[in-house]
Amino acid sequence: MSGYKDGEALWLTRIQAIDGFTSANTSRGKWGILNSGENSTYVILKPGAWAREMIGLSQRLDTYQTVIQVWQRYIDDGASMTTLEGTVDTILTALDEYRLIGDTGNTIQDAQIVEVREMVQTPAEAPAWIYTELIGEWREETTVNFQE
Repeated sequence: MSGYKDGEALWLTRIQAIDGFTSANTSRGKWGILNSGENSTYVILKPGAWAREMIGLSQRLDTYQTVIQVWQRYIDDGASMTTLEGTVDTILTALDEYRLIGDTGNTIQDAQIVEVREMVQTPAEAPAWIYTELIGEWREETTVNFQE
C-alpha cells in the first residue's frame, strides 16, 4: 500500500459491494453526483485526520481516517430521516465484517468505523439533503529507510 489514497479506495470498494451502491451513487470527493438525479441515496468519501508516530527504530505507524458521508435526498418529513438511519445501519453492518477492508497485501491493521456523527440537514431552513458522517479508521505500519 502507498498510504491514504489506497486505503480510501478500499473503503469505497467495500461500500460499492453493498446492495444498492455502485459507482453511480458513490465517489471519492465528487459532490456533484448529489444533483445528478440518479439516486436519492449517495456515499461520498473524503480525507479525514491522519496521525503519524515512530513505534520502533525504523518503524512508523500511520493512523488514517476517512470521512464517509452518507447522503439522503430530503423528500418526506420524518421518513427521509428514517431511510437515512436504515442506510447507515446497513453500511455499518457490512463494513463491520471486514476488519482489513479487503486489503490483501498484509498492510492494513484494525480497520473499523470508530465514530458515527450527528445527522446534518442542508440547507438548515428547508433541507434538500440530510447526511451522516461515518469515520473509518485504519492503521498502516511502514518501514522508514533513514538517509542520515
